Amino acid sequence: MASRKELKKQIKDVTGQLALEILFRGTVLQVLEPEKMYSLLSEVISMNNQFISRVNTAKGKKGTKEVNDFYRKFFSDWEEEIDKIIREF
Repeated sequence: MASRKELKKQIKDVTGQLALEILFRGTVLQVLEPEKMYSLLSEVISMNNQFISRVNTAKGKKGTKEVNDFYRKFFSDWEEEIDKIIREF
């Protein structure tokens, strides 16, 4: 498993790319309406903050099984949120 620092960098990179794609489609291609673009961007920012804070609150003192369960749930929630946002645009 990667360190928390690397995990937070990856989260920021993915959400940054997602936000960039939304901005590109909304401004350059004009596929998205401005209201939809802004709502998607706010969802991406909120998702970024939520998952960064979840990584920060993960305690390393718990048992191995609890830590593995935490990160399994973390990554499944992460995938669901990314898929939900991608489906919206």
